[in-house]
Amino acid sequence: MNVSDFISPLSSWKIGSVGSIDQGTQVGGTEGARLFKDVFRSAIDNVKTSQLDVENKQYLLATGQLSDAHSLPIAEAKAQISLDLLVSLRNKALEGYNELMKDQFIRIRNRRVCRCKSSRKCGRICLLNQKNY
Repeated sequence: MNVSDFISPLSSWKIGSVGSIDQGTQVGGTEGARLFKDVFRSAIDNVKTSQLDVENKQYLLATGQLSDAHSLPIAEAKAQISLDLLVSLRNKALEGYNELMKDQFIRIRNRRVCRCKSSRKCGRICLLNQKNY
């Protein structure tokens, strides 16, 4: 019996043009959003397909139609890894979003001009130079 009959090669992820981006290049706004969306969509699709593969192999094992029982734990491990990757991507995206919001809040809080839209001085104190406006 040949070993290659039991082992099937892993398929590569199709993440769009991620491989063509160098370290020094910057991605524009819509191009970066499209790339970001493609990476997440690919990760979600990989989770879906791996979960469907696990469910199919579980059904085949339960009905006695699965000839190689070791393929089920392998499929379950692939599904777990793809889910862990998706969760990691989500967590990193949320960390980046929270960092941007924190930076935006600090910029708003440290403004030097009073933004209360009243013609008289409102008495607020600027946090940068401690002057009344």
